[in-house]
Amino acid sequence: MISTSGAEATSAGRETRVRQWWAAVRFPVVAFAAVAVVLYAVAELSFRLLPHAPISPHGFPDYRGFNAWTRWDTDWYVHIARLGYYYDGPGKQSAVAFFPGYPAAIRAVMVVLGNAIVSGVVVTYLAGLSAAVLLYRWCQGALGTAAARAAVLALVLFPFAYYLFGAVYSDALFLAAALGAFVLLEHGHPWLSGTVGVLAVATRPFGLLLTVALAIRALELRGVLAGAPGPFTGVAPAGRPPLRTPWLSRIRLRALNWRDAGVLVSVVGFAGYCLLLWRRFGDPFAFRKVYSADGWGKTWNAHTMLKVEFFRHLRVGPLLDYVHIYLSAQAVLTLIGVALIPLVFRRLGWGYGVYALLTLVVPALGTQEFLSTGRYALAVFPCFAVAGALLAGDLRPRLARAWFVLSGIGGAFMMSLYARWYFIS
Repeated sequence: MISTSGAEATSAGRETRVRQWWAAVRFPVVAFAAVAVVLYAVAELSFRLLPHAPISPHGFPDYRGFNAWTRWDTDWYVHIARLGYYYDGPGKQSAVAFFPGYPAAIRAVMVVLGNAIVSGVVVTYLAGLSAAVLLYRWCQGALGTAAARAAVLALVLFPFAYYLFGAVYSDALFLAAALGAFVLLEHGHPWLSGTVGVLAVATRPFGLLLTVALAIRALELRGVLAGAPGPFTGVAPAGRPPLRTPWLSRIRLRALNWRDAGVLVSVVGFAGYCLLLWRRFGDPFAFRKVYSADGWGKTWNAHTMLKVEFFRHLRVGPLLDYVHIYLSAQAVLTLIGVALIPLVFRRLGWGYGVYALLTLVVPALGTQEFLSTGRYALAVFPCFAVAGALLAGDLRPRLARAWFVLSGIGGAFMMSLYARWYFIS
């Protein structure tokens, strides 16, 4: 029998743990919730009161309260969640272009909520909130609390952050799963890291790049790559000098440990989808054969990588119309991200540097006019981390505040365009 004093002590201990937990996550939760309210209001008001972009007839279903969130690729994800995959052969648009992680999450939530659109919005919101919390906790260990707060603000106020706030796209889920995999690895759980990485790798075509970055970071933490930063856990001291990763690390093969191979489990996300395609359609790489379809036109050639279409768009039409604004914004943000990558290598190590480089540059090279790079950049959380360090410490406070204000205004503007059927990313 538990005494009254013992029960009171247990209750007090529980309340203390709850208060400590809330103190640890309060900033990212409040920041995310505040931006979510603003973007929801902007989306609904824009959808109801402002003129829409001219679009052809579409089969996108709307749902009261979420009219502004079902755009473009939403229809593909909802179709897969409801009915599964289909493949019409090479060079034709079909569902196999979209990896199964996000539709599977929608289908799982549909067991409770029923409606696919509402389930997709809920998955995105929960994934976006999880990403904000995970970024904050991880960045605290890597760069300190001030940098973590600035990094979270840089993420949620990013001009294309609406993909974390209800838009039925897979970007929020990928970011949350990738962050979760790295956080688990930092805390010494490579097998759990690889397991969570399965979801990230199964969420987008370039997700397999995460496995490479996790493997490199595992080698750094084990000491195989000498001189790399240690585990990013706890809270980094405010006065600690910036970490500097050596460009040429000594390799200590004797430090290898089979336990670190757990991060390679994340490959299952890619291999499993290939196996599904092979069994259903007889082609394990069917997803690659639809990218060049009319309307998608994703091809790797000099014309694409030199962004000839981007410069053509800038020459056509009135100066500073919507096309100029949202394409140029994505080009500028991509270049800023690329400029931050050397700092990622120096401050966070080779694992995070390789992750940032591959996750940002590889998709950017495959787009003709920087379209979609705005949402792809959301996945590059190490760049947001070092940007947070700059905004929190190395830049003048007025300049940092100006960046947050301008970025937030840009986010509201892009949200309004997205809600009104502009194909901006």
